Amino acid sequence: MGTWIRSNWWLVLAVIAGGLLVFIGVALPFEDRTAGAIAGGGAHAIAGVVVLAGLVVRRRRPRRGDLMIAAGVLPLLFWFWTIVLPALAVAVMVPALLDVDHAPDRPTGAVPGSAGS
Repeated sequence: MGTWIRSNWWLVLAVIAGGLLVFIGVALPFEDRTAGAIAGGGAHAIAGVVVLAGLVVRRRRPRRGDLMIAAGVLPLLFWFWTIVLPALAVAVMVPALLDVDHAPDRPTGAVPGSAGS
């Protein structure tokens, strides 16, 4: 378990980032009821779902999942005046992109319905 924590600590931060993005995406249109707030909220919510989906996809296709996570946290970089959210984005993006280099390009494990299962 210690080895898993040392190599995958950033996944916990990715869950937090994805949840924050979904929360921001839902809350933003309630704060300001303009077309821009609704569009921005939708973009944040979609990005949060991409991060959370990347965590699920990562189990079968690690490279694709890591790229989804890294791309999904990009909207947090635009909250630069908060300091914490861009730091969270960088803390997720850097290990995710470093992990892409080591992740296999092919699916891991047997896929239900394939010839191998």
